[in-house]
Amino acid sequence: FHKRLGPVDLSASLTAGLRAVKKNLIAVMIFTIATNVLVLAIPVYLFQISDRVLTSRSVDTLVMLTIVIVGAVILQSVFDAIRRFILMRTAVEVAAQLGGPILSAAARASLHSNGREYQTLGDLQQLRTFLVSATLLSLLDAPMAPLFMLAIFLIHPDLGFIVVATALLLLAITLANQRATAKPFGEANTSQTKANLHVDSMSRNSQIINALAMIPEAVWIWGKDTGNSLRWQVIAQDRNIAFASLSKGVRLLTQVIMLGWGAYLAIEGSVTGGMVIAASIIAGRALGPIEGAIEGWNQVVQSRAAFGRISALLKESPLNFERLKLPRPEGRLDVERLLFVPQGTKRVVLNGIGFGLEAGDSLAIIGNSGAGKTTLGKMLVGSILPTSGSVRLDLMDLRNWDQRQFGESIG
Repeated sequence: FHKRLGPVDLSASLTAGLRAVKKNLIAVMIFTIATNVLVLAIPVYLFQISDRVLTSRSVDTLVMLTIVIVGAVILQSVFDAIRRFILMRTAVEVAAQLGGPILSAAARASLHSNGREYQTLGDLQQLRTFLVSATLLSLLDAPMAPLFMLAIFLIHPDLGFIVVATALLLLAITLANQRATAKPFGEANTSQTKANLHVDSMSRNSQIINALAMIPEAVWIWGKDTGNSLRWQVIAQDRNIAFASLSKGVRLLTQVIMLGWGAYLAIEGSVTGGMVIAASIIAGRALGPIEGAIEGWNQVVQSRAAFGRISALLKESPLNFERLKLPRPEGRLDVERLLFVPQGTKRVVLNGIGFGLEAGDSLAIIGNSGAGKTTLGKMLVGSILPTSGSVRLDLMDLRNWDQRQFGESIG
């Protein structure tokens, strides 16, 4: 026999998982800051070549400058790879820490439902995908945008104001995108969950479906939910694509405006040509993360919803609450006024059932097929709960027994 394992604190598992993510994200942010600072190497290189090397015609300056910039680019690539490695390992750690607790909580919660809680394992996969996605990297890069804007302001205030105005416009587009896509994405996820649950139900009842020749009807129900999901996904993705295209167009127009206005400032003698090119490149880096967040907004919405479902499942699980360990049961069983109506139906399966048995007594339960014998048996071992009434073991309601102790006693 397998060794019996001790109880698991599911809420503590969630806290430990979040703590690991926060710790790793701090390290990722350090490398993100270093990566974004080193991104300035290319604009600085272009500026120095245009305004110093070409005017001085110094080969030594060009060689030394190139060596320094090459080193900076290599470091940037290394730091970017390191932060991706950390995020990948963070995703693995989250899956390792939360996979077991989620499955335990789902197994317990599905006792009184249609098993939809098992879909939460798919939510965990969604979180893993998000942690290694380009969308998360864009969100991590976004706080560095003020650094690039400051660099542009140092080149010329006019160019800085253009970038700030564009950033505010992109933020407005992001908020509009969120409001426009929240409902359709939510409806798509709900319908897809129903379709997945129907597939699980078909797999569990495949013999019955084949015996009753109900395959076309079962597929039709699945197709209806899947069709609704696809319809809402098309609506949501159409809106998301429209906003993403708008944001990309705004960013490209901004670079055109910056080059044009920068050329005018260069003609006026306020800046040099190298400064204009450098400012244009830096502006693209400042606005790029915002555009990336808009393009991947669907992933943000789905991951946030997935985390909400995982958090609710683990925090609200009955397995989190330890019950008082009672003396080993002697075997007295009391059933009082049992009523059972399955969820989602109005059909009364059991009504007013009651009896009492002392330890060692036997009772034969007979009845027609579908009369509720199996349902009553499941209630006697606590696998389903009555709509009303109670089942007592040694005068204690089954709901008050510690689940592990009860299972070990009657298993």
